[in-house]
Amino acid sequence: MPSCVVYLLACDGGRTYTGISANPQRRYQLHKAGKASMFTRLNPPTALLAEVWLEDRRSAAIVEHLLKRQSQARRVAWFQRMNPSTDRCPHSLSTALDLLSRCDSKN
Repeated sequence: MPSCVVYLLACDGGRTYTGISANPQRRYQLHKAGKASMFTRLNPPTALLAEVWLEDRRSAAIVEHLLKRQSQARRVAWFQRMNPSTDRCPHSLSTALDLLSRCDSKN
């Protein structure tokens, strides 16, 4: 199965948006054009802050679901701890979940 990315967007008003895609640059352009989600239509993205590649789409969807239930501070902390990069070297689901469980909400 091809790898998939969980990405973090900076949006107007200091908000962030988390999503998944096999092609994050293309997805970011759709968000900027107002064609990807209602949230980014109402809060236009200003930057693609981070990308974390996971081993498959299922893993990315699980992580995305869990991240969307977290505070913005905890989401940002998770992306920082995962050492986001665009090298497409995928992380395992267990690594992603382990780091999420260790993210302190005060970060």
